[in-house]
Amino acid sequence: KITLSNFYGNEDKIIDSVFTDKQGRFKYTFGTDMHPGMYRLRFGEQQFMDLIYQHENIRFQSQVNALIDSLTFEQSHENKIYFDYLKRRNEMEYKLELIGPVIAYYPESDNFYESATEEFDETTRDFDNYLDALVKKNPDSYATRIIKSDYTPRPPRDMEPQNAINFMRAHFFDNVDFADTSLLYSNIISGKVMQYLSFYQNNRMSKDQLEVEFIKAVSKIMEVTGDTPLVYEYVMNYLIGGFESYGFERVITYIADNVNLDGSCVNSERKAELDARAKETEVL
Repeated sequence: KITLSNFYGNEDKIIDSVFTDKQGRFKYTFGTDMHPGMYRLRFGEQQFMDLIYQHENIRFQSQVNALIDSLTFEQSHENKIYFDYLKRRNEMEYKLELIGPVIAYYPESDNFYESATEEFDETTRDFDNYLDALVKKNPDSYATRIIKSDYTPRPPRDMEPQNAINFMRAHFFDNVDFADTSLLYSNIISGKVMQYLSFYQNNRMSKDQLEVEFIKAVSKIMEVTGDTPLVYEYVMNYLIGGFESYGFERVITYIADNVNLDGSCVNSERKAELDARAKETEVL
């Protein structure tokens, strides 16, 4: 049995299911009312993959015990782009994770240090060139829009750790097009918001200190999403729900006090719902 879920932000809701035949093959027809975007296929409890649906046929094959590594697409331009990007991004990040500690701790006077820095720079340069060519070749692709938002600017290699964090806080959202509401039908926006919060988190901080830092993060998130009502509304709901679950009352109060409901909600019904939720947090 394979279940199919659709996305709205971080939520993937099961909407249908299909069974394979004895050879492991299956076919599913998207309904005319199904929104283009990202969908999740679940194969049992642990295995899943996210596909892009943009009114094109999707034909792929894979081994369920090596779902992503063995995945190949025979049809679907969108998914070929997307999964090739994921593969190349993961390879690049893996290399940088290996080279990074060498650069950080190896004597700079040694020839191997120079080789390591050259390899680091070449790896990032090659990936940037690949990404630039991909975007130019497929400017109108939904996969490209997700990829551009996923790609995060990197701080300079020789930047001090705290300065690198400050760089990420300032530039993390540079490539995210929050005006593109179609991204809500994927998990990219919620994923970026969660990643951004991590730049304000430190395990050595007390809860009070964390709340102060998270308020700074929320203020930035409000700023970058504020011009797109539908995205702003979703992100505020998402943040309220997340901070509620961890008991960060001061952060919730900050959101309730500063959320721009009148200028952000696209109709009176959704405005009333978000307004009521914000007022509930003030009681906490």
